Amino acid sequence: MAEKKSFWSTMPGLITGIAAIVTGLAALIPIMLNLTSKSPNKHSGSTTPAATQSGSPTPSGGFGSGDTGSPSPGDTSGSTESPSASASGSGALAATPSKADWGRVGVNSSPQQRTVTFGNQGSDPVTIDGDVTISGPQASAFSITSTTCGKGTTIAPASNCQVVITYTPALGTQTATLSVPHQPPRGASTKVPLTATGTLL
Repeated sequence: MAEKKSFWSTMPGLITGIAAIVTGLAALIPIMLNLTSKSPNKHSGSTTPAATQSGSPTPSGGFGSGDTGSPSPGDTSGSTESPSASASGSGALAATPSKADWGRVGVNSSPQQRTVTFGNQGSDPVTIDGDVTISGPQASAFSITSTTCGKGTTIAPASNCQVVITYTPALGTQTATLSVPHQPPRGASTKVPLTATGTLL
């Protein structure tokens, strides 16, 4: 009877221990469930870096922004335009009028003048790098009376200089060429034909 009492006396302790184990298991079950539910998130998280990697080529120009980056070759064509723009600027010394014609002039008439204006229609300054001259078969019938296009003159964009030419009437048709050398480009020259006809009338 003493042994039975001692066995029954230990039952409350065993029940308490079993209850503690059950409680512990009950507490572990939610934790296990959380771990199980989080594991797919980790896989989806690893997918997210994959998306980040696919996105990283975009800034480097591998995909869509690569098309945006492709204008780099386009910039080369842009650089082709730059020389053409400078060429138009450098060769833009235009004469007004483009031809100086005195028409028919009596040989007994007084010398007559014409003014030719040389305007810079480009985007770059133009420098007169030589003397303004008149040449041709009857150059002696024409002379430069005055000019603001002297050697060393720099003409800014949208500015101009002028050459005043005097024709001294002589019998027959006289022709010559007015030349204004300038740069850029080096060695360029804007030329204006000169013509007049001296008559006995």
